[in-house]
Amino acid sequence: MNDESLKCIRPILAMILLGVFLPAPSVTAAETAEETPGEVTQVHPEEQEKPESETEVLDPNHLRKLAEQVESPEAELGDNVPSLDPVFAEFPELLQSPAIEHRELTQVEKQRSDRYEAQFNQGLQYRRSSQYDRAIRTFVDMLEKGPSVEFRKKILLQLALIAELRKEWVTAQQVYSHYESLFPADRNIPFVGLRLAGIYRELGAYKKVIQKLHTVITLVMAPPDGPADFHPVHQRIALKAKSEIAEAHFANGDYKTAAARFRGLMGDSSNVTNPGWIDRSYAQFRIVECFDRLGDVARLETECKRFLEEFPGQLLASEVRHIYARNLQSVERNQDALEQLEQILEERSDAAGVEPEAWRRWQGKVGLEIADKMVRGGDFFSALKIYQALLNVDDSATWLSQVHYQIGLVNERLGQFENAKDAYHAVVNLAKVETEEPTEEAVEMSLDMARWRLSVLTWSDET
Repeated sequence: MNDESLKCIRPILAMILLGVFLPAPSVTAAETAEETPGEVTQVHPEEQEKPESETEVLDPNHLRKLAEQVESPEAELGDNVPSLDPVFAEFPELLQSPAIEHRELTQVEKQRSDRYEAQFNQGLQYRRSSQYDRAIRTFVDMLEKGPSVEFRKKILLQLALIAELRKEWVTAQQVYSHYESLFPADRNIPFVGLRLAGIYRELGAYKKVIQKLHTVITLVMAPPDGPADFHPVHQRIALKAKSEIAEAHFANGDYKTAAARFRGLMGDSSNVTNPGWIDRSYAQFRIVECFDRLGDVARLETECKRFLEEFPGQLLASEVRHIYARNLQSVERNQDALEQLEQILEERSDAAGVEPEAWRRWQGKVGLEIADKMVRGGDFFSALKIYQALLNVDDSATWLSQVHYQIGLVNERLGQFENAKDAYHAVVNLAKVETEEPTEEAVEMSLDMARWRLSVLTWSDET
């Protein structure tokens, strides 16, 4: 059949598909409603739901077979549509009449597309409302009808996302992998690669994470063949992949390589052409963490100083000082560690960018941790300075009673027994003031211990 014959026969096929020439086959009422031209049928997959106790299972291999189906314009009308002899293409007026509505095949295709769009949107609503079983049944039902390639792509991505949301990592990985092999030239492939890398990370397969991310970088760094406004998207994807590679090395315990990767991010060319794309303070903080994990105090000190010089007002500055102080203590540089802690305790919550209550809790936790290490190391004078500074962190009875009690213990170690008594008396007085609300367990414990230490000191004085 030549091209001219095909052009002529197209209107005839359109009328046959619309039921103008042939009598309609015997179908159920539901099928009739679904196939009526000109109507967009609301899909209600819940009418055929399984019992609530059953969970819909995704079979990646079955989904692949459905996605591989070749779309056919007659797919919704069944396999019983007869073919016409080419001779009828020479007489299109045989099926034309002023009394018969004439519709092109493109109109049929549009009606089918509208029905698919309505069903897809219904599945999307189910997925967004966490009704995953209903969403799966809706999307699989669409695949079984043999929709267009674009719908098949959208459906596979939705089903892969549902598997992720249900933490079915292996299933999600298989669906995404099928997508890659079925549609290798699709523009979504780099994004699919990022999703696969995230799944491999969840599975602890860090080598696969890194391999997949390198593949993504290769894809987006290839000579661009799309619209110019898509190029920045490729740049962002490449930057995201580089960042995730550094994080993967860190999570896998390869801190030396991770530090090099984060350093590379800070000097990435995209940061010159697109300032602000890279959070340089975060990358530098990660470098500090790498050398902290490696136990390289000398290199860590260099990186901490670099952070504090370049990003003094950043949220992470206090955490860097905390790491710095811990490492200084480990090499018995307690005075330097004390200086870092004093900076932490002096910093205000608004400067740190966090809620005041959360900031006070963090300051107190860090202070107690460092002071405790100094007590264990025998540096009681430094520990006493920290405890005295911690009195200004919080004014609650619970907090003050604990700190005063620690001050009393340290003063005892220093032989300053009168100062120790004053500290213990402060605990007792706090318990007396706390009358409006029930005394907390922590306050009662500090009170009992302070009274016991006072009795011991009084007995020592008398003897």
